[in-house]
Amino acid sequence: MGVTLSYSQQLHELNDYELVSSCTKKLEHKLANDLGAHGNGLVEKMKSVGRLLPHGIFHKVFRLSTQRNKLIHDANVNNLPDKHGFINQYIDISNALNEIVIEKGGRSNAENSPINRNNGEMINKLKVCCVILFLFIIINPNSKIS
Repeated sequence: MGVTLSYSQQLHELNDYELVSSCTKKLEHKLANDLGAHGNGLVEKMKSVGRLLPHGIFHKVFRLSTQRNKLIHDANVNNLPDKHGFINQYIDISNALNEIVIEKGGRSNAENSPINRNNGEMINKLKVCCVILFLFIIINPNSKIS
C-alpha cells in the first residue's frame, strides 16, 4: 500500500517553477470559468470580478502574482523566498473562490459576467444592423458602400 499525500504535501513536492505555474493557472481558470472573469493574467482577471471577492483576497492574489512574476522574470530570483507561505496563500485564495462559487449555486457564473450580460443586447443590435444593411443593398443595388 502506498502513502497518499495531502494536497498541500503534493504541492510541496513540486519545484518552485512548477508550483507557481500550476497554482496560477488553476486560479486563472477558476476565475474565468466559474466566476466569468476576463483579462490577461491573474491580477486582471481578479480585478474584473472584484465585486464578488472578499477584500482580503485582493492582497493575497497580488502577493502571489508578484512572487510568481519575480520567479519567472527576475534573473536574480531562482526560488520562492517562502514556498510554504506561497502554498498557504494559494490554498486560501482557492478556498475563498470555491466558497463564492458555492454561494452562487455551485455552477459557472460566466453567463452573468459584465461582458456576457450585454452580449444578447449587442447581438440583437448587430442583427438589426445587418437587416438594415441588407435592405439598403436590396433597395439600392447600384450604390457603393465604402
